[in-house]
Amino acid sequence: MLAASRGGLRSASRGGLLVASRGGLLMASRGGLLADPRRVLLAAGHFKRLLGLVAGVACGLLSASRRGCSRLCRLPQECISWIVRSSINVFFDNYHHFTSIAALLVFPASVASLIVSQVLVPSSEPLVRAISLRLSALFRAARFPSSSPLFAILNVKLSQTVFSFVSTLPFTVTFLIAGKASVIHVVFGGRSRSRRSVSVSLSLFRSVLLTYLFNSFLMLSVNAAVFAFLFVVFNAAELLGLSDSGGASLPLISAAGAVLYSVVIANATVVCGLALVVSAVTNRGGDVPVLEAWRLVRRRASTALAVALPANLCLAAVEALFRHRVVRRYDVAGELSWALLYEAVSVAYLYALLLVLEVIINCKFYEACTTMAIDDEHDEHKEELEAEEKAAGLHI
Repeated sequence: MLAASRGGLRSASRGGLLVASRGGLLMASRGGLLADPRRVLLAAGHFKRLLGLVAGVACGLLSASRRGCSRLCRLPQECISWIVRSSINVFFDNYHHFTSIAALLVFPASVASLIVSQVLVPSSEPLVRAISLRLSALFRAARFPSSSPLFAILNVKLSQTVFSFVSTLPFTVTFLIAGKASVIHVVFGGRSRSRRSVSVSLSLFRSVLLTYLFNSFLMLSVNAAVFAFLFVVFNAAELLGLSDSGGASLPLISAAGAVLYSVVIANATVVCGLALVVSAVTNRGGDVPVLEAWRLVRRRASTALAVALPANLCLAAVEALFRHRVVRRYDVAGELSWALLYEAVSVAYLYALLLVLEVIINCKFYEACTTMAIDDEHDEHKEELEAEEKAAGLHI
């Protein structure tokens, strides 16, 4: 290898690459290589070594890219960068598959989500207000501070979330779940159009659907658990006289409760998103993928939140774009024109593409988590062996 690097590269720099690029016979006739067969053989040997060196470097880069996740995911920032870059790379490598999935499966669910969140929620104010009044009565019964603006905002957001979830549930359990199962199937190598691929996608749909239903129950349980904890905290504050003191203790407790609720819900959302990927990869539904996802995310909560943040911000930006460009213009014009309809379809399709990209990011995050878990187990096993060898040496 050293000879190849010293001789092959030097010969390449002096004329070997020019022979390959500008015409071997012409350069050989001008340089006198044809006159001496030994020079021809020597140049061919150097060029062969150079090709071997280039092939070795290429193989090394390929193996390094395969081990890139294991090396880059040692640090959270590098892991996040690797996940985002590899997700975008996978998206463009399978662009036709993902755009077809977004147009045929995810698009109806994205249209329903945008219409419900940006059109039906503002127009269905009596129904949302009825849900809000029910939640307000529940909060008052739990001794939550009704005068706090934080819980007023939380009440409104919960009412809108409940209304949106119920309204979009038929589209979610059909089109969106099928789209997510197809995306996961494509990411992990299922690109064939055979009947077997269709049957695998159908079996994945069943597993992902069961996991999604369990995720819904899990999110309901997490909300109930957080509210129960806040119920205990506010009742303890009332018993200690902190709520009647008129100081800053009650607003601080309210702010801390809102932060706690946001963090818990964010972590639960990340676990549920990763559980769908685990369900499709292992072809199992229910609680087992959720437990496996929690095991993978347990030590990497900050990385998981940082990975999920860009996609959620982009989805929120597209929702705001739909509100500004479609809903507001429709309210001003009072009619639906063809230009406005085309713009609405374009924004909804962009929303569907972002949903597909979010699933791809979850897939790459699952790949990074499994790689890091294997490395952690290997390091723990190595430490145990070193400790046993050290103990055996001390015993001797």
